[in-house]
Order: sequence, then C-alpha cells, then structure tokens
Amino acid sequence: MYTAEEYTDILITYGMAGENVRAAVRHYAERFSERERHPGYNVFLRCIRRARETGSLLPHCRHAGVPVQCRVIDEERILQAFEKNPGNSVRRVARTLGLS
Repeated sequence: MYTAEEYTDILITYGMAGENVRAAVRHYAERFSERERHPGYNVFLRCIRRARETGSLLPHCRHAGVPVQCRVIDEERILQAFEKNPGNSVRRVARTLGLS
C-alpha cells in the first residue's frame, strides 16, 4: 500500500501524461527516482478507478481497526431479546445483557 502523498502523485502524473497509464508509469519512475518503490501499471489503474468510483485515493482497509468478537451465545441472546420485545432499543438490550 502506498501513502496518500504517493497516490496523489500517481494521479497527478497520470494527468500530466495525457491520461496514458503506460506513459504515466514511466514518468513517475523518472520524476520520483529517489523513492524506494515505483507503482506499476495495475497500481495506477486501481488508483484511477478508485478515485473515479469512490472519490478517494486510499484503498478501503477491510481489516483496519480493532477486531470485533461476538460469540454465538451473545448473538442468540440479542435475537431473543428483540423477539420478545421488538420495540427494544439497541442500547437497552446491550445494557440489560451486559454487553455494552
């Protein structure tokens, strides 16, 4: 994964290369020769597609943050609480079951 600055440079280089990915890859390597790594063709394509589709340069990190563990027993207790009283609030059920 690249930094936000590197992804920005990828997009700028792509524009400067007339939106030609292969030329942009070459220009990037020339322009940023001091960097340890240079993104390839597929990295450029993914960055451009992501910017167009999501408006974000950074990839979505699926595994970021604190992992959430939920036991099946807890899930069953939660479902039962809402089956008994569909008008329950999430906070009330969590507090009642000692899960908050």
